Amino acid sequence: PGGIGSGGNITINTKTLTLQNGGDISSALYRSDSNELLGARGEAGNIKINATDSVKILGISTFNFPIPVPNPYAPSQHTPTQGYSSGIYVQSERGASGSAGNIDLTTDRLMITDGAVISSSTKNDGNAGDIQIISNTVELLNGGQILSTTEGSGQGGNIDLQIGNNLTLSGVDFNFESRLSQAVIDSNFPTDIVTNKGANSGVFASSGSNAQGNAGSIIVNSLLDHPTNLVLAAGGTFSANTEGQANAGSIRLHDIDTLTLHKGFISTEITPTGRATQPSDIEIAAKTLALENSSEITADSHGTGNAGKIDLSKVETLTIAGGSSISSSTSGQGNSGSIDLTGAKSVTGTGGTISTAVLVGGQGTGGSITI
Repeated sequence: PGGIGSGGNITINTKTLTLQNGGDISSALYRSDSNELLGARGEAGNIKINATDSVKILGISTFNFPIPVPNPYAPSQHTPTQGYSSGIYVQSERGASGSAGNIDLTTDRLMITDGAVISSSTKNDGNAGDIQIISNTVELLNGGQILSTTEGSGQGGNIDLQIGNNLTLSGVDFNFESRLSQAVIDSNFPTDIVTNKGANSGVFASSGSNAQGNAGSIIVNSLLDHPTNLVLAAGGTFSANTEGQANAGSIRLHDIDTLTLHKGFISTEITPTGRATQPSDIEIAAKTLALENSSEITADSHGTGNAGKIDLSKVETLTIAGGSSISSSTSGQGNSGSIDLTGAKSVTGTGGTISTAVLVGGQGTGGSITI
């Protein structure tokens, strides 16, 4: 803390890269010490990784250091050593001033599992960095997450995934709740230890309850001449939301061959505390879109602002079944969004619903559905 100046960039060229047991690569503007030192002033460096074979980011720190580790920001307190996610981080912390760096990762295969993360965040007036990943195969499993978060007046970074063959989001981190409970005991700032957005595997862009900066967007594109398949299963999630006085980002999934949701979720949301001036849309362009086993595609407003539209006009074949739903609703001060399926050649399924609604407490109008 207290430093002035820009951080250097981190560049890694390798065949394989593995981070585990809380191991991380990070670029940060460090926070203030409220008693004496100001936070860092400057710009954080970028992280660029080129791994020709694979990048694996696995699990959390489990090692309990045998002697207490002093907290550099509060010497009378100790720093816990367990519960931190293995990860790649760019961050601009509270009390600092300046933007976080970007993450640029290129590899043949990326795996993030068991609560590990790739994360960009800001907690001040600087912007969070963008995350760009170029990979043939990406797997986020058992609570593995890619995150962009703003908790300040700075803007959240965009998450850009360019996928060659397969993107899979599947499973939950069953240790998430116990990790968070322990972090509450160990720290005045438990989210410094557990940065995950819940237990589900997925890609998350959020603007927090104290934020005035807009959340970033989530964009997925296929690499040229590659048939790209996306699977969201067992809680796999794409989510963009706002809890503060700012907009949530949009979710855009383009040039997809097959998108399958098997208890998977795609959502944009203005939460009850959120106050947005722009809707947060969902756009999906896919040859085949299938929802099954209580999957959901939703654009909702429970606060102030209009819900986003759900644009499926470039989906050729839609199957929706097994209690699954595509919906836009409002229970706050705003309208629900429209749903566009005008490009569908086939819409089939049993037990699925497509709807827009004004729920109890809503003060807006319902959106249209066009097929």
